[in-house]
Amino acid sequence: MAQSDLRRTGSNADHDAGGFSTPPRREALTEAAKYLDILELGPIPVSPWGCVEAGGCADSQARVDFVARYAPNLPWWNWEGIDANPDSAESAFPSAGPYTTQAQRGAAYQSMVTALLNTKDTATGTYRVVAFNGGTCSTWTMRN
Repeated sequence: MAQSDLRRTGSNADHDAGGFSTPPRREALTEAAKYLDILELGPIPVSPWGCVEAGGCADSQARVDFVARYAPNLPWWNWEGIDANPDSAESAFPSAGPYTTQAQRGAAYQSMVTALLNTKDTATGTYRVVAFNGGTCSTWTMRN
């Protein structure tokens, strides 16, 4: 599809760029900035449950700044997801998520929304995240 076609139709990337809170390569961001109106990331900044599962997120701001540096004019939205197995029909199956109660997931969700609302790059102070999608899931088909 030509650049003019992408701009005319408002097309966007069909999948998260990068993956599992890892930014895309700088070359991919530079090219995406030429053709896309918005960038879908999964998730940057790193979600609270991603930090727990990864053992920490000391570099979350560096990830934000990296994306902002190589795709400076693009807003982005994040894909977010969290296991709901412990209190769902799938409770018989082990959950990979760090939370065992609805209260814990609710607190993590609030923390995630707050982080998204406050995410800005260091260089310009621009708030980058304009939306997110996702939620809780009782099963993840890509796991196992």
